[in-house]
Amino acid sequence: MKFIKKNGNVVSFEPSKIKTSVENAGSDVDIQLNSKELELIVSDVESILISLSREITTGYEVRSIVVEALIKYGYKSIAKSYMLNIL
Repeated sequence: MKFIKKNGNVVSFEPSKIKTSVENAGSDVDIQLNSKELELIVSDVESILISLSREITTGYEVRSIVVEALIKYGYKSIAKSYMLNIL
């Protein structure tokens, strides 16, 4: 799967980048997610993206899905931090 970044570049989706950005957002609000929690969130994001059945999506959509996954698993403060960090 590929996505269009804010600058217009088309890049491959890399789950490791989602994991790192979620981990950093958690650190910003003093919440350390363990590897199992991170994997659950990243896996959820990947599953949703695959279910969209598109070859290319937007970075905005990926970010929205990450925020939804964080909220789904009860990490509202991390979701807020994540949104602030990606702007």
